[in-house]
Amino acid sequence: MCIICVKPSNVEFPAKSIMKTCFENNPDGAGFAFPKDGEVQIYKGFMSFKKFWRAFRRFELDKSVPVVFHFRIATSAGINRPCTHPFPVTQDYKSLQALTCTTDMAIAHNGVLSNVTPTKTLSDTMVFIRDYLSQVKDEILQSEQTRVAIEKFTAGSKFAVLNGDGDLLMMGSGWIQEKGLYFSNDTFEYRRFNWNSWYEGLYNRDSADVGTWVKDGKGEWQRVYGSGKSFTTKDRDYYYYYYDWQEDRDRLTETAYEEWRRHNTALAYGPSKDEAYKYAQSMLSSVPCPLCDGEMMIYDEDGLILYYCLSCDEWLLDEDVDALWRERETETGERAYRVAGCR
Repeated sequence: MCIICVKPSNVEFPAKSIMKTCFENNPDGAGFAFPKDGEVQIYKGFMSFKKFWRAFRRFELDKSVPVVFHFRIATSAGINRPCTHPFPVTQDYKSLQALTCTTDMAIAHNGVLSNVTPTKTLSDTMVFIRDYLSQVKDEILQSEQTRVAIEKFTAGSKFAVLNGDGDLLMMGSGWIQEKGLYFSNDTFEYRRFNWNSWYEGLYNRDSADVGTWVKDGKGEWQRVYGSGKSFTTKDRDYYYYYYDWQEDRDRLTETAYEEWRRHNTALAYGPSKDEAYKYAQSMLSSVPCPLCDGEMMIYDEDGLILYYCLSCDEWLLDEDVDALWRERETETGERAYRVAGCR
């Protein structure tokens, strides 16, 4: 899927928490581009949020500077630093793969290009830039006819284009505007964990909900996410996938798999809703504490969802967390975190 965040000139930069959410929901590498002295500077290939945020903050950009951010979920050419966005609009192979680049035009993409055939080292976006966009680069910002043709050829995709003068262009429909910022989809927002989706994704498909926690062989909780390296364990005719959120992406152990199996008899579909609640026990919330901004754990007690703050030692119901964040938004103007199911 990926997500693009466009910050126009004289709009406040997205909060660190928003950027972190974008990365956690799209964890296969990040990058950004901004104009400087009549050219576009591209920095990409950040495979952890810590490295991304450190690199971005280093520039101390003024509010007047427009920026295009991109957070990737790999759909072709694998998970690697060269395939992260943004890219220069060029035919040059090395420039497309460069992790730092000075160019006259940068572009970021959200979507899958079914009309383009990727290679082992070039994603569909990179091939599209090399074979198509580089041929009409001078017309992208100038010609409405060219833009319409691009959107028609790439139906369902979104693009953000930035040149050295700071001119921005967003192509594709469905952009979400939030306090002057533009997002290509809603994965910048925190979402409460879906237990059933976790089990379905973790053990039967090659994707899983971000933020899920399971116990490893040492009894320690490990986080899982929906893309990246995986390994399989075969039992009968079924394969089960495990993902580790840690930066080194170590695999969850065989013991974690066996522990799950002991709680599950329907191998093809995973445990029932009640069994899933009992086994999952707890997980780290992506919503910070509304009282102190600390990390919170989510617990399920027979269907009652409770939040526990690791910093201020407070227990809160999910509706209380949602209400307190909305109250903060009213008082300070700070964007509230939404807790799914609480309206």
